[in-house]
Amino acid sequence: MAAERELDKRSASLVVAYGRRRIGKSRLLRQAAVGRNEIYFQATRVSSVLNMEQFKLEVARVLGPSPVLASLDNWESIFHFVAEAAKAKPGTVVTIDEVLYLVDQDSALLSVLQRFWDSGAARAGNLKIILCGSAVAQMRTCWRKRTRFTGA
Repeated sequence: MAAERELDKRSASLVVAYGRRRIGKSRLLRQAAVGRNEIYFQATRVSSVLNMEQFKLEVARVLGPSPVLASLDNWESIFHFVAEAAKAKPGTVVTIDEVLYLVDQDSALLSVLQRFWDSGAARAGNLKIILCGSAVAQMRTCWRKRTRFTGA
């Protein structure tokens, strides 16, 4: 399967997956990550701060609790924390499902993610980031026009 091949690569990857609701995107992505160190987070329509706190809880569940992680208060710092942890667990997969719920609450998130990606921090641990969404038109607009991610 294409998703598994991407996750098997010995390099960092940023994958954008989108399609209509209820067609199996999440199940496909979860299945591809079986047996891998996976941080799976499904965003909800709550504030950015609440989503961030829930994401940190999932990171701590997978990577172990950390006072450093608990003290972080912005997305970029959290992504860097995960990238650093991925050095010890190469190929860590971070799946953010319904990513547009995050973007709705924090319009800067895509540019923050781009800056993180462009920093090269994901390379050392071959971090895999998967962004998934169901609002097809919005996903196409976000990824084709607003944000350009370069390869790792």
